[in-house]
Amino acid sequence: MNEPGEPAPFDDAAVLELCRRRRPDDPRFKRPDYLDWLYRRNPEGAALHAEVERDGRMLAHVAAIPQRWRSGTQEHQVGLLVNFMATGDGRRLGYLPELVRRLRSAGAERDAPGAFAVTNATSTPVARRILKGRHLGPLPVAVGISRGRPPGVSSQPATPDAVAALASWTPPARGWHQVWHEPLLRWRVDRPGATYAVHRADDAAAITTTTTVAKVRFTVICKLLRLDDGAGLRPADDLIDAACRHHRTSAYVHAGIEAQFSVRGLQPPRRLLPSPLHLLYLPVADEPGPSFRDLASFAFLDFDAF
Repeated sequence: MNEPGEPAPFDDAAVLELCRRRRPDDPRFKRPDYLDWLYRRNPEGAALHAEVERDGRMLAHVAAIPQRWRSGTQEHQVGLLVNFMATGDGRRLGYLPELVRRLRSAGAERDAPGAFAVTNATSTPVARRILKGRHLGPLPVAVGISRGRPPGVSSQPATPDAVAALASWTPPARGWHQVWHEPLLRWRVDRPGATYAVHRADDAAAITTTTTVAKVRFTVICKLLRLDDGAGLRPADDLIDAACRHHRTSAYVHAGIEAQFSVRGLQPPRRLLPSPLHLLYLPVADEPGPSFRDLASFAFLDFDAF
């Protein structure tokens, strides 16, 4: 079994093959440069990872992406658990709990207090048992229909330069939120195979993309950012309407928590919900980490679904 490292070499092709076997319809794993982007080019640092190989075949793999979070004046160097998967042999032989143990040990060496994990409804019970993490709760989901063309909002492709202009955003005064600085924003929208857009008003902005669920095309609201003093609850309607117009969709979906915004929408039927949907936290240190109520901002841009 390979030990986690910083950075440690591993066979990208073997990990991609495992990911494609487990998730054959996921477009992320069709890109040979996806893992290099996710694991090595993150400005917060190289990913921790562990895997099991037997006779040249990858049986199990897990990684944790470094993230910097802030609550008030305190900063927390945490991880985001990704690509936690194994072949049938890997699961039967019990390699996944051992991978998690090794990843926790490596995280403790980095003084990381814990890691977030985002799972779908099917994998959440298994993840809770193996990861031994706390289930913070399902991510709230809102689906709605655009109300037309809004005044005062400009839209453009989310080039690295376009999102760099958002680095002066105003974070929530209270609660946990990821620290979205300029290099991190540039890296995030440079994901291989993905296309994003930026929609900007005088006092706020949105980063968006699209997806298709049950033959319905949606605008995906990946992140909402305040550009003013951040006081009060700002409706996101104008940003969402501009995003739908830019992407030429009628429907939109937002999942997560945005304490500085109100997002209009309805709870959709379960079959139309995007995946993943459940948020877990895996403590590494003695401190318990955040509760669901402690989170001020957690949305699609904060993890790797889009």
